[in-house]
Amino acid sequence: MIERGQKQCVGKDLDVGSPHLDVYCRAYAAGRGNYTSGYYCYQRGGTAAMFGLALSASRGLSGPIYRVDQIPERFHEHYILRGYRQPKSSLAQCLISIFDPTNETLNVWTHFLPTCYFVYLTFQLWGALDFEKDSYTWALVCYLLVCCTFPLASAVAHLFNVMSDTARHVCFFLDYSALSLFSFGVAVAYRAYCFPSSLLLSKAPHLVWYCDNYVNVAAFNAVLSTFLTCETRFLQPSPMHKAMRLGAFAIPYLYDSVPIIYRLLMPPPSSNNLSDQDQGAGISAAGEGYGPPLLLGGDHLHARQFLFTGVAAFLYATHLPERLLPGYFDIVGHSHQLFHVCGILAVLDQMKAILLDFHHRRHFLEGLLKPSLTCDQDSDSPVFTFMNAFKRDAHASMCLTSDAVKVNSVMWDSELWENSLGYLIVIFWVIAVIAAFFTLRLFIQCKK
Repeated sequence: MIERGQKQCVGKDLDVGSPHLDVYCRAYAAGRGNYTSGYYCYQRGGTAAMFGLALSASRGLSGPIYRVDQIPERFHEHYILRGYRQPKSSLAQCLISIFDPTNETLNVWTHFLPTCYFVYLTFQLWGALDFEKDSYTWALVCYLLVCCTFPLASAVAHLFNVMSDTARHVCFFLDYSALSLFSFGVAVAYRAYCFPSSLLLSKAPHLVWYCDNYVNVAAFNAVLSTFLTCETRFLQPSPMHKAMRLGAFAIPYLYDSVPIIYRLLMPPPSSNNLSDQDQGAGISAAGEGYGPPLLLGGDHLHARQFLFTGVAAFLYATHLPERLLPGYFDIVGHSHQLFHVCGILAVLDQMKAILLDFHHRRHFLEGLLKPSLTCDQDSDSPVFTFMNAFKRDAHASMCLTSDAVKVNSVMWDSELWENSLGYLIVIFWVIAVIAAFFTLRLFIQCKK
């Protein structure tokens, strides 16, 4: 009989998991595939010698639920010892498994339920705002679409990744692509509604260039992030592989956040120091810092979402708490579940802050547009088509139906609200092509 708490097994050189052994060992202290840091010992059909946890295989509605020693190593998760689904599960088994006590169940629910909420919120806003005719809302539509997309893609990836080796990779290509698209959607919303007044009003050439190209750089980051994260699926697990994937997600997030961090750290310009031209139509009442709703709401929420994001990144990188107590948090409470929860809390605060800025800063932001002739179009007619966004050689006349201001532009501007949906569609297809390329590469490698 193995003593409780024993780390070193006398049978460590025997065939791990042999059906003829009453006692078997699993080297798992240092994560996936590392057999150098110690051994956990279990008694077949009994309890785990370490922590006294029941680790024998069980059955759920979808079929058997396995221990870590019973499935191929490529399906292992760091410090997770049980709750694994059958690696060759069918579509029906995957769907039913959301009701089984597996280590993926809460990974699915912690992103599927937020997806339902974001879809509900989008429909509520659709009824309250004029998404069809008011171009000021189109950047918000982009943001809401990516908020609905990325948690749904994550839930799908966690649900179906055990159908096959190939499906596992393809599912996470989908997950990474959706996260990259989300980073672009966030940049569109930040640029449309949340940019600091001091940056928008600055005449410094480098700041003007930054404001004019912020969304373009975010698009490049999203495409590059998709490529790098998908490439990590072909690398051997290692600390460098982990750092590469984390960095590919961190860089777009940090880039997107620069203007918000600047806004939180730098005081807003005083309206007394602004010319009438710079004040536009209502800057003294609508810029950040000019009204209590923003000071007490938007900025506070922008700051708090950084806290949640930092906690999420810490959990993702450290695998706490299961690193300290392998086996205790296999089903409920492991780091990836907590990572999902903190990430969604960050998005909720981000969304609330964007909605506050969307509402309180509208007059200020529209006041920055250069007014010309009064719009002579019918106020009920659509003012933007996707194709017009790319006519660089022609003057594009865009009517803001809210205050009948007409803006004449010589070339397509990626920063304008009117063009945000078209830009999102382009980046979506670019990212989709990258994901398709890696999927094709995967199938070619599997056939070799």
